[in-house]
Amino acid sequence: MDSYLFQVIVIPYRKSGNDYLFAVFRRSSGLYWQWVSGGGHIGEKPEDTALREMYEETSILLEQNNIYKLITTSSIPIESILRKQVRENGKLILPEYAFAVQLDTEILNISKEHSEYRWLDYQVALDLLKWDSNKTALWELKRILECVNGGV
Repeated sequence: MDSYLFQVIVIPYRKSGNDYLFAVFRRSSGLYWQWVSGGGHIGEKPEDTALREMYEETSILLEQNNIYKLITTSSIPIESILRKQVRENGKLILPEYAFAVQLDTEILNISKEHSEYRWLDYQVALDLLKWDSNKTALWELKRILECVNGGV
C-alpha cells in the first residue's frame, strides 16, 4: 500500500476569448468529477507531487515556475483517497493542497484514472465537481483571475 502524507489537487485552466475554461476530469473508478489529484509520498513536497500528478494524469510535463500554489487547503479523510476504511501511518485525515496551472493546449492525453475530461466555464465546472475542496479551490482561482484580469 502506498504511504501518503498529503493530497494535492491541480486545476488546469486556459484562456478562451475573454473568459477562462477549466479542465474537469471524470474518475474511471467512480461516477464523479474532480481535478487532477494524487497523494504525496515521503520525501516529496506538495509542489513536486502536483507536477508529477499533472504528468501522470495528462502527459503534460511542467516546470516549477509553471504551477501556482493556491491558498486553499483542506483536510480530507484518507478513505476518500484509498477507497476503503483504513488508518494509514496512524492517520485518518490528510491535508490537501491546491494548485493551478495555465495551459496553452486544449488537448489532454489522460491516464486510465479518468474516463474523460471536459473544458468548462466556471459555473458548469462548479456544478459538476463532487468535492467541496475542489469547489473552494476553483472559487479562489476564479477570484485571482478576476483581480489579475479585471474580471472573468
